[in-house]
Amino acid sequence: MAIRLQSFGFCLLIAISKLSSSNIQVNAIAPGVIDTPLNAIHNAQDRENLAKMSPMEKIGNPQNIVDAAVYLTQSEFVTGTTMIVDGGASTGVW
Repeated sequence: MAIRLQSFGFCLLIAISKLSSSNIQVNAIAPGVIDTPLNAIHNAQDRENLAKMSPMEKIGNPQNIVDAAVYLTQSEFVTGTTMIVDGGASTGVW
């Protein structure tokens, strides 16, 4: 996860340095475990274990990612950030 976020950060830095002066915002979304067909292969026990990886003790749904994207598109002063949408799993606090 840390390496992925570092590469996101590098890409954002490059994009911001080229696009900010044109009032173009550059952000990224880093999803956690989301209930998609990709995760449908897991059995009930695996899904329960995945859910327990988050302080919220649930698997996210696609709407959670949509909500994050909408927020980022509606903001006027958020740029150069990676929004982590994982129910707090990346905090390591649970």
